[in-house]
Amino acid sequence: MVSWKWVSLVLMLMQNAITPIVFRYATTGAKAQDRFSTSTSIGCQEALKLLMSFGLAAVEFGSASAALAAICAVKPGDSARLAIPAILFVLQNAAMQLATVHLPAALFQVTWQGKTLVMAGLSVLLLDKRLVRSAWLAIAFMAVGIAVVQLSQSKEGKQALMANASEQQPALGLFFVLGGCLCSGFAAVYLEKLVKQKEKTERTSMWIQNMQLAFYSLLLTSLTSTMNSVAEHTGFFRGFSFSVWIMILNNAIGGLLVALVIKHADNILRGFATALATVLTTIGSVVCFGFEIHASFFIGSILVVGSSLLYGGALKLPGDWWNDDPCKRRL
Repeated sequence: MVSWKWVSLVLMLMQNAITPIVFRYATTGAKAQDRFSTSTSIGCQEALKLLMSFGLAAVEFGSASAALAAICAVKPGDSARLAIPAILFVLQNAAMQLATVHLPAALFQVTWQGKTLVMAGLSVLLLDKRLVRSAWLAIAFMAVGIAVVQLSQSKEGKQALMANASEQQPALGLFFVLGGCLCSGFAAVYLEKLVKQKEKTERTSMWIQNMQLAFYSLLLTSLTSTMNSVAEHTGFFRGFSFSVWIMILNNAIGGLLVALVIKHADNILRGFATALATVLTTIGSVVCFGFEIHASFFIGSILVVGSSLLYGGALKLPGDWWNDDPCKRRL
């Protein structure tokens, strides 16, 4: 019997590891005036995700007609609430693409873990979540690690060979990463709040929920793509190379893998998978782009990976004090 827990984890690990590398190839293959439309690529990704989610929903409910009936049974009000995270995910994807125009893949992957800081802060503020002392320590170490990585000024040896080499601005890439982290963190916390509220009444299939998110994202990107195409007098698929289509397929599959892993695996295993993906991305960046690993990058990466494991519970600090809530009221 297939263990979906391990299958989903391995697939997510590989997808997370290759994503920054695929993004880097796709976004640096042409100069700005010849580059593909970000909104169109995200729209294609969401359309593909919509179709795949429907197929998985049909498998879950036993037939396509049963899946359609389940979709029609969703209340419009419940569906409309997903428009907000859908918009945030579009902005997140756009930020990821724009960030990898300017940042090395390994540097992007490590810095992208900053979304954990955003999720932690918003969980405390919006979900009234309590964090133990070790989690707060992990947050502090992650912030320091990300800062050290950014200050390392690590570069790719093959950057000069990229079509947009003269256009790359690391500071601008960092700005897009931070914006993407904010969108990703807020969307994740918002969805968690919706799921908790929904559990009190009924629970919607995760594949139908993915279809709703993809639908709203597709509406937004279709409108944006059409406006851009008319304004610039260009075709929808200008600049779409093989690497761009690979990026689109990778992202569509990644969105479904996240849902699958959340369903079948716990936080500890997800933390290990994310940490290992960061290591694999760095190795892949050395091979594919000649990434230079400076001592400061290595130290910062260790801090980020270690803090991710500590925050997710994969690593435990000894003693009750570290694993206690500092805000808990004492009698």
